[in-house]
Amino acid sequence: MPNKPMEFKVEGLASLDRMLKDLPGNLDDIVKGDALRAGGKVIAEDAKARVPVDTGELRDSIVVRKATKKQRRRGTGEVVIGFKKPASRRAHLVEFGTVTSHPRPFMRPAIDAKSPAAFAAVRDAVKDGVEKMEARLRGDFRKLSKRIKRSL
Repeated sequence: MPNKPMEFKVEGLASLDRMLKDLPGNLDDIVKGDALRAGGKVIAEDAKARVPVDTGELRDSIVVRKATKKQRRRGTGEVVIGFKKPASRRAHLVEFGTVTSHPRPFMRPAIDAKSPAAFAAVRDAVKDGVEKMEARLRGDFRKLSKRIKRSL
């Protein structure tokens, strides 16, 4: 079975991306990365609750991490829900089954069940991140205006 990324269609992200790009410096990357990790954590936690547990190694290996440059170039996204080694070598065998074992899906059901909650977490994290950046910028401008008043 080919390793193909799952795709989602979400409306309104283009305008959100434009708004974030208007933030100075690399603040858009910080806000976007934090928000996507928050959404990924919602799905990862549900997947951990659903994964069949023999030793717990597979459950404990589920992580949310920043995508590699290669993954971002392929269009996978900024964040990946994946597995740490050595359990990563067999996660797909549990999810999809083998010739001798039945499939015991845990990732797909977690995505299906928690997508609305994950999108809500992303939305809330973007809102919080933009508010924090606004407060930080406002504080920087206040400091700047005090320095200007002193120099006059």
